[in-house]
Amino acid sequence: MTESRTYLIEATDGGFVLVEKKSGHGRPETQVPYSIEQEAESGLRAASSPAAFLVSNRKMKALDLAREITRLFIQSDRLEASALLAVRESVEDLVTVSIAEIRSQTECILPQAE
Repeated sequence: MTESRTYLIEATDGGFVLVEKKSGHGRPETQVPYSIEQEAESGLRAASSPAAFLVSNRKMKALDLAREITRLFIQSDRLEASALLAVRESVEDLVTVSIAEIRSQTECILPQAE
């Protein structure tokens, strides 16, 4: 039996959440909160880019993040607060491109306007 997944985007106070619902046992729902800016960017990317590009873009963002973490946290002798901000920004970029990819490859249900 294969596990099916559905995706839903819900508006929250000050942002959005991507909800993944699985048909299997265990953890049937995962929620990923993100910002209004990420919602706009992921929507634009999903609408304007082919699915294959979005997959490639996600993989490159993940590789860039791994390189940045290596440079900032492993190769450096001293940790600086700016390194934490740089990594946070890279992680948020990865979340944004991943949401765009999910949107382009599934029937993602968006919130209804009131």
